Amino acid sequence: MKTYTMRSFLKIALIALTIVITMGCIARNNGKGRGGGEQATDNGQWKNSGATALTLKYSSLTLDIGQRAYLNATPGGPQLKNYYVGFSSSNSEVAKVDVNGCITAMGKGSATITAYSGTAEAECKVEVSGKKVNLEAIWVKQSGDIDPVKFNPNQKTSELTFNRFPVTEEEFLKVREEIGATPQGGALLLLMAMELYHHDREVGQRCVERCCVKSICTEKMAKLRDLYGGDQFYSRPYQVAGLLKGTSPEKGYNLKAPYKFGVQTLSSSDYHPTTAFGAPATAIQMAIVEPSGRKAGIHAQVSFVKAPQPPSQNKYYVCNTTGGFLHNVEDINMNAQYEGLQ
Repeated sequence: MKTYTMRSFLKIALIALTIVITMGCIARNNGKGRGGGEQATDNGQWKNSGATALTLKYSSLTLDIGQRAYLNATPGGPQLKNYYVGFSSSNSEVAKVDVNGCITAMGKGSATITAYSGTAEAECKVEVSGKKVNLEAIWVKQSGDIDPVKFNPNQKTSELTFNRFPVTEEEFLKVREEIGATPQGGALLLLMAMELYHHDREVGQRCVERCCVKSICTEKMAKLRDLYGGDQFYSRPYQVAGLLKGTSPEKGYNLKAPYKFGVQTLSSSDYHPTTAFGAPATAIQMAIVEPSGRKAGIHAQVSFVKAPQPPSQNKYYVCNTTGGFLHNVEDINMNAQYEGLQ
């Protein structure tokens, strides 16, 4: 009897010790990357990439608060299975990093950004000055117009020129007040919300939800998570740049502000009734004009609608179908590196 009791006690003690050690490891590593740094949210597939080498565009950076820089990590090795790369920051209050290797300077100090793929690691030392980036107020200029009621050959194309993307929800809402009451303004706002989501998931999601009919939000957010995920082959950190005019995959989708974005209606069939809000309304289907990431002749189409009642609360156009925004733009040229948008 004593032997049985002792064995039982030892088994229980061993199980308890194992649980304590396991929980301790989980607690220590929760949200942490290699070396204890705060890890950008990813799916962990970098562990199985097979990479034995990893190169970064920068080994050191000096940034002002608010500045961004892309590491453009490239894994390699004879047994490479995929191009997933994980990232972590030793101090996210100084410099944070997202799953695409985009560093954002947050506060004065020093931080080390670590990239890892397979068994390979690489580091970038970041120094952030106490100086804040002086951002010019956002402005949007419009040429041309789109008739919101019916197809009009004289009012079918609109081009919007703007100096930069919002970096806060407050900036986004201010721009919304200025341009959100037109279908072309609604289209540009969704583009801006997508870029916000790229850099700040929480704020970006709220802005995207303001730009879309509720019934499509869940599907859209799932697609955005894929577009801005950690797979170097599938993800498109340059998705928004590929929908602007004036660049190309060969140029790495790099272009300088001011940026140009255009939409147009193609025929009377682009105006059609919808009950997206539970009441009759007119949805306007528009094609994105000359998107840099689409082959010539392929129309990237989106549909926008304004709720009919009550006008005081529903003055903004919101997206009803998002295909033109979410279909992957062409992959970047292998010899090019994306530098990001302002």
